[in-house]
Amino acid sequence: MERTKAQTGVWGELLVQQDLLELGIDSARMTTDYGIDLVAFDREARSAFSIQVKTTSFDLKTTERRPDWKVKREKLQEADLFAFALLNTKEVWYISRFELEENNLREKQLVRLYNGEWALTFYRTDAEQRKLDKARLIESDLSGFKGVDGLKRFLSAVRQERKVTKAESAKSAP
Repeated sequence: MERTKAQTGVWGELLVQQDLLELGIDSARMTTDYGIDLVAFDREARSAFSIQVKTTSFDLKTTERRPDWKVKREKLQEADLFAFALLNTKEVWYISRFELEENNLREKQLVRLYNGEWALTFYRTDAEQRKLDKARLIESDLSGFKGVDGLKRFLSAVRQERKVTKAESAKSAP
């Protein structure tokens, strides 16, 4: 039996919530879709952040190319973190809104603007293929964004930002 689009989306959200729980982060699903699927609370940073989850499911055996995950340009400002989930393999890549907006990610072709939407596409391929096609983004290019380690990278940035903000507030207090 095939899953509906809504069921596929919920599976992706559950994969993200599992990663969050592994790191001790509490989260909740939104009841209405306004571009945010989950809200999470990091007790260590004492701050909440929003997550947009993009999930796809497709047969990795029939093609080396992965499909695009797309984020509408106007939705880019609505979430702090984007989670790109591949249901078949239960893998998730985490990229912050700021990382999607940064020019260097576009220059490295990690994301690209396509018909008004940010798209993330990469290939499962080996190093030999990479030598032949240098423009092709391969899975290892995104290794720092993958799974719990990718989520830890995001949390580290959030916690550092919180410390800086707290220190600046303490300096300006009378």
